[in-house]
Amino acid sequence: VYYFVTSRTYVFTCTGFGRIIRRARLNMGERLRELPMGFYNNRDVGDLSTVLLRDYRTVENNVTELLPMVATILARFTLGLIVMGIFNWQMMLATVLVIPLCIPFAWISYRSLGHRNIELLQSQQENTSRILEYIGGIQTLKAFNQGNSMYQRLKKSCEELRRLSINAETAGAPLGVVGRAILNCGGAVVLYAGAGLLAAGNISPWYFVVFLMIAMSLYDPVMNLFYYLVNITRLNHCAERIKTVMN
Repeated sequence: VYYFVTSRTYVFTCTGFGRIIRRARLNMGERLRELPMGFYNNRDVGDLSTVLLRDYRTVENNVTELLPMVATILARFTLGLIVMGIFNWQMMLATVLVIPLCIPFAWISYRSLGHRNIELLQSQQENTSRILEYIGGIQTLKAFNQGNSMYQRLKKSCEELRRLSINAETAGAPLGVVGRAILNCGGAVVLYAGAGLLAAGNISPWYFVVFLMIAMSLYDPVMNLFYYLVNITRLNHCAERIKTVMN
């Protein structure tokens, strides 16, 4: 089942989703061609360039990473719980006990990253505008000896983008560490519960070892989701920006 889920999602993301993104980009190009001139008077060219190039690329890259991972996590988690539930429901409960405890930390981290990524996307848009402005007007700027002032604006935009990029990557780190620490405690909970059942004669040493191994294999993929919170929030905001232009 693990192999089937992983292979099918991999094929879909490499072929099916690639076609979806290609079609979406063409639809965006057609939509921009049909819009009236008033729309372009109120929109910055850097904004549209960011949506058409960077936002679509962000959606494509993140989905191709996240979709196989989420599908694999669900498959492993569901199969693990079914197997554990069949043989010993008490060990199953001990295994999943810590998972709800880390959800609030993941949610708070997600919200914090969401605000940071809004600022980051705005900075990316501003940076793209400054790059296009600098390249497009470089001949005129050099002719009137104004290149340095425009370069300083571009440099300031790049420095701000760098600062916000670092902030966006590190914003959810403290809470993510706490969430992963709670999941790491799950192994101790399973060990304690299993030792109690083993001492009472309710479980054999063989099942105890197997349950411990299954529990460890369930926690690892859930921990990986904490690493991808930044990508998930960025994916959501990029999708919203694309939807706004299309509307």
